[in-house]
Amino acid sequence: IPCAWCGYNHRAISQTATYSVGSKAATVLHKDVLRAVLTCGGCGGKTVFQLENGYGLSYLPGKDILVELNPKVPTDSQEMYEEAKLCFFGAAYRAAAGMGRACLEQALVKRGFPHGQLEEKIDEAKKQGVLGNREYSLAHGSRLVGNDSIHKSKDIDQARLLAALAAAATVTNHLFP
Repeated sequence: IPCAWCGYNHRAISQTATYSVGSKAATVLHKDVLRAVLTCGGCGGKTVFQLENGYGLSYLPGKDILVELNPKVPTDSQEMYEEAKLCFFGAAYRAAAGMGRACLEQALVKRGFPHGQLEEKIDEAKKQGVLGNREYSLAHGSRLVGNDSIHKSKDIDQARLLAALAAAATVTNHLFP
C-alpha cells in the first residue's frame, strides 16, 4: 500500500479503528463502516482508510489536506491542534472538531483576548483590527462546527471537519505569523 506521506510501499504497523454497526451513520449510509489508520513503516505517516460493508476500500486524504501551524504558534495551541489531527486520523471527527475549536480559542487567549466566550473573543479581535473579514468568517465557521460537536451531539462528516480544522489553523497562523 503506498504511503500518502512519503510514497513508500508499506504495511500496517499499527491500527486504530471504529466500527459503526448499528450506529446513526450506518443507518443513514445503509452500510457498515470500518475506519482505521495505517501507520507507514518507512516514515511513520498515517493514512486513513474506510472499508464499507466488508469491501469498497477507500483511502482518505493524507497530509496534503491538513493545514500545518506556523512554528511561532504557542505550544499549547500547537498541542491542541496536534490532538485534533490525531482524532481526525482516528476517525473521531466530533473530538477533532472540538480540539480544533479549542486550538483557536487558546490562540486568541494568547494573543490578548482572554475574556468571554469564544464568540466574544472573535468579535473583539475583529473590532480591534487583529482579524480581517476573511479571518473573522473563518473563525466563526470553525467555532460553530466545534460547538455542534460539543454541545449539540451532531455528527460531523469529514468535509465539515476538514473545513473547520483548516479554518482554525488559518486563523491561528494569522494570529502568529
